[in-house]
Amino acid sequence: MNKSVKKNNFGIAVGIAVSFIFLIIFLLGIFLITQAYKDSNEPTFNEKIASITKENEYVEFNEENGIIYVNDEIIIVSKEDAQIDDIRNLAIEQGATIDEAMSDIGIYRFIYSEPMSYEDINTKIEALKQNALVDDAYYNIVSLDESDTEEDTSSEFREPVYPKDTWNRDSWNTSIPRGANWGMEAIDAPGAWAYLDEASTINIGLIDAFPNTSHPDLQNMFDNSSNIFIDKKTNSTSINSFDIQPHDHGSHVSGIMNAETEWTDKNMSNKYTGFFSFFSYLWNKLFSWNKDTGVSGVMGNKGRLYYSRSYYVNNGKVSFGFNTDFTYLQSLKLLIDQDVQVINISQNTSRLIGFAASRGNQNAINYLTEQANFADKALSRLISKREAEGKSDFVICVAAGNNNHLYYYKNDSEPYGYREKEDDTVKTASDIQVDTGNALALYNNFLNMMSTPAVKERIIVVGSIGINNEKSTTTNTIYKYSYFSNVGNRVDIVAPGEDIYSCKNKGYGLDSGTSMATPHVSGVAGLVFACNPGISGPDVKNILIQSTNGTYYYNGGHSGLLNAKMAVVNALAGTNKAIPDKIIKKAPTGTTSSSKKGLDVCFVVDTTGSMDDDIDNAKENMSNILDVLSQKTSDYRVALIDYRDYSSRTGYSYDYPYKVQLSFTNNNEQIKNSIYSLDLGNGGDNEETVYSALIESSKLDWREDAKKVIIILGDAAPLDPEPETGYTYQDVSAALYASDIALDYDESDTRVTDFIDKDLINVYSIGTNASDEASDFFREISEDTGGNFLSIDDASEVSDAIIDSIEQIDITNLVPVSIDFGQSLSIKNIDIYMDDIYQFTIRTDNSGKFQFDGIEPGTYNWKFKSRSGVLDITGTEDSILADPTPSKHPSSPF
Repeated sequence: MNKSVKKNNFGIAVGIAVSFIFLIIFLLGIFLITQAYKDSNEPTFNEKIASITKENEYVEFNEENGIIYVNDEIIIVSKEDAQIDDIRNLAIEQGATIDEAMSDIGIYRFIYSEPMSYEDINTKIEALKQNALVDDAYYNIVSLDESDTEEDTSSEFREPVYPKDTWNRDSWNTSIPRGANWGMEAIDAPGAWAYLDEASTINIGLIDAFPNTSHPDLQNMFDNSSNIFIDKKTNSTSINSFDIQPHDHGSHVSGIMNAETEWTDKNMSNKYTGFFSFFSYLWNKLFSWNKDTGVSGVMGNKGRLYYSRSYYVNNGKVSFGFNTDFTYLQSLKLLIDQDVQVINISQNTSRLIGFAASRGNQNAINYLTEQANFADKALSRLISKREAEGKSDFVICVAAGNNNHLYYYKNDSEPYGYREKEDDTVKTASDIQVDTGNALALYNNFLNMMSTPAVKERIIVVGSIGINNEKSTTTNTIYKYSYFSNVGNRVDIVAPGEDIYSCKNKGYGLDSGTSMATPHVSGVAGLVFACNPGISGPDVKNILIQSTNGTYYYNGGHSGLLNAKMAVVNALAGTNKAIPDKIIKKAPTGTTSSSKKGLDVCFVVDTTGSMDDDIDNAKENMSNILDVLSQKTSDYRVALIDYRDYSSRTGYSYDYPYKVQLSFTNNNEQIKNSIYSLDLGNGGDNEETVYSALIESSKLDWREDAKKVIIILGDAAPLDPEPETGYTYQDVSAALYASDIALDYDESDTRVTDFIDKDLINVYSIGTNASDEASDFFREISEDTGGNFLSIDDASEVSDAIIDSIEQIDITNLVPVSIDFGQSLSIKNIDIYMDDIYQFTIRTDNSGKFQFDGIEPGTYNWKFKSRSGVLDITGTEDSILADPTPSKHPSSPF
């Protein structure tokens, strides 16, 4: 071919390439313009209210106090001994018909023949509250349904198991999460799936926009779809009487929880060996035509999916976008009555109302509180009823909300004090008061505000994380708290919520939001129930939170990242055991220190006959021992447990396996008296019930935010296995990490590079002229838990050994502090470093501030783009200004 032909061909190729690029740019521009137009035409809060009240003559909005309510209904909560016939008669006296959908827990909806004013309803409510049959009465408040989606786009540890689902042709790597399946990798779902053979199948559910139950990945996973329709024309209730079109949001959430999973024939590790295996892999990656099909649900096919939602029907037309208190609880109850054990709610009550409540607007707070009070009472009754009937328990996973990044405009004439858009009447920019950030998860949904312990222990509020692309490398994934995710100490746990790939109404796609984070948690909660049938809802919540890893900071608190594998292992470890809330957690090798707010020390003492002189020495020097404790920290507590042996084995009635002589206290006189009052038993043979004492110590009231230490004093080896309980060393090691947490240093999870939670109960052992077997045990339990072992030969050395153990305890008190970066750095992501090593990213509020509820004192570096500085946190200040002069720290990487 001659040069001119080559040149022409090259020119044509370049022309085609340039044209293609311009086409892509053009199409992208059209898309962005369309999205901008779409966003600009999103209805405001006031427009939504106007639409709902216009289309529904029974819904009214009281602008004076911000209550949106049904104008011809009142919710009645009857006294527990009230008879249904008496409630029916009361309704007749009221001139109302009655909805008995939740009569089994004493909740009724009185429907009056004519609409009433807000004041008239209030008068009736106050009168009903005085009736001997009525425990309480409420407005039937309307909740605006808004999805929390951001539309921008005892077992050994087992090897992970990977599904066949294509996941958009992305491979699996739980060490460096990336791609379409990064969320499943980040929570180590493959690690949890390795235990599915030990799991039963349970019912899980959601209240959401209607999912596509015919989707290829969902059609076999739904057991029911129960839409509740309330016809306001006839005051009748029906189930599934109208066809509802499926929606992307409900489909996406359902897919994350419970998309059908296609399994390999054996445990495959995503490694291809041999020519044919590699060729098969290559063919699938290059030529598979179903690259966009197939995802895996967290439940791994161990869930039967249920759906429920209530709709109002007005003149034959279904009203979307809102629920009422009564129908919301009716939907919840319908699911729970079908033994659904996990309910996912990826919705908020109203973003604007939630933000206003975060700023202290009383109308907004009252609106949410009224709903929360009713829901609290209703769910309390439902829980009590199910417990009495011996039925399965449940948890409800609720999104933290997505409006931490949204801008609101102060306007005192509005019922809640804010608008989503600028007021057209504002004349100058200086008049516009813009507010954003610090949107509290507490106010995202009225369910988050319920405070009765039995109810709150079953509500799990979920925040979102995403991949920090700026800090992640090809060999390391670093996460960040999502900029949109609401904040505050009501966030219980975080999970992947950015760019999550799952089912759509038609096909598959990406979505972001706490809506996406929440079903990750719901799915793992389902696996915990499936692996430990009969477990309580509060125990499930405890397992999920205690099994987390990493610390993700936000204004007003921090949370750990969901870990599916460890949650499942913990659920299995507690099966058929006498140990409640057994939690297994991993920590990096060498974890011996902890950043905490106090120190809890439990003395575990052998009180058999051979320990006479040793205990006397401790008694004589107890004041010195307490002085050393007080020097370590003023915030200490002490407990005391002693152990001997079973009287059935020793033949002495005064022997026992263990006895709690003192629960945790900071009263020095009580501590001394409990030590002084120790007496001796017999103990029989050489081995004692050490295991029972250690496991009992793990059940004490340890403070969540305190450093936890056991100091054990003894000379005999444990009975292994222990008679009657069957306890082994494995059981004991599983009982020594905050409420029963065990360690496996060899299998430590290094995926998360943020601060690691260190809730380990360190054991410091003192062997007093101990046998070789006893010394081996004490040394092993101390090494496994990050403590220390001391061997002494003489009783006179006991108190010195105890003091030496206390002095070795490494504790750093966390301190609360507010950091002020200045107005110019408001609503910015600030990277925090220590010793030149990246630690985490924080996001400042509208004033350029960030509040730590607790951080370890020290010198930190901060950086935002080209700006940087130093944070010197000593623990003596309530607030500090971010130091803008990094030059005083030459080692700064900036």
